[in-house]
Amino acid sequence: MKARSMLFTLYGDSIQRYGGEIAAQSLIAVMGVLGFTPQAVRAALVRTVRQGWVQRRRVGRRSFYVLTPRGRLRVEHGTRRVYALQHRPWDRQWRILTYTFPESGRSKRDRLRRELMWLGMGPLASSTWISPYDLHDHLAAFVEAHRLQAHVAEFVAQHLGPAADRDLVARCWDLTAIARWHDDFLAGFRSRLTALRPAHGGGRLRGEDPARPRIPQGSVRRPVAARGTPARGLARPGVCPALLRLLSTARCGGH
Repeated sequence: MKARSMLFTLYGDSIQRYGGEIAAQSLIAVMGVLGFTPQAVRAALVRTVRQGWVQRRRVGRRSFYVLTPRGRLRVEHGTRRVYALQHRPWDRQWRILTYTFPESGRSKRDRLRRELMWLGMGPLASSTWISPYDLHDHLAAFVEAHRLQAHVAEFVAQHLGPAADRDLVARCWDLTAIARWHDDFLAGFRSRLTALRPAHGGGRLRGEDPARPRIPQGSVRRPVAARGTPARGLARPGVCPALLRLLSTARCGGH
């Protein structure tokens, strides 16, 4: 995992729960435990500040970092997608985003595509992406931040056929690849789930417990958040929710 991705993970998993702001030296120390060099952490901070995800506050010679409103929206969205164990019934409405860019706007188009993929939207056509979930707030913030208003349009619509909604999903998302990612995730974490069960029963994983560094929090997000919306419906019952609860217990010291 890249330092920038781990930075977002730490904000979503921990920093936001304790005031939302962290000193640069503290962040370097925490990410150092996870294997990142100070240079990689500083580079990630510079990049996220430049991109408008994080803002810096100076106090004397010290620097503190906090998510911008846009950054908070992104982290909150990712956290909900990963840790929500139940989801609202679908309202049968499809959210659609279309875009058109001149050849000179290729970099903006590619940036938008990466964002749509991260949000879990699926390509219905080359410039038309869909989702069964209401992503308007996030999309509107992204479009405004990157000044894409002249290039995109957003709709809400019903699918009238002729194919079924299930067939539409199979057309827009690679369900086989998503299921394979979930299988690999479960295979890799089954042993860790078994090892952590005593913690879920009341024991604690303390600060220097050797089990903690071996739990890469970002990898919990990746199978769900990075592999598309239908991943929610393909998660195997029981194992993922139990593992996520155990990881939460480990992260919070049993409280």
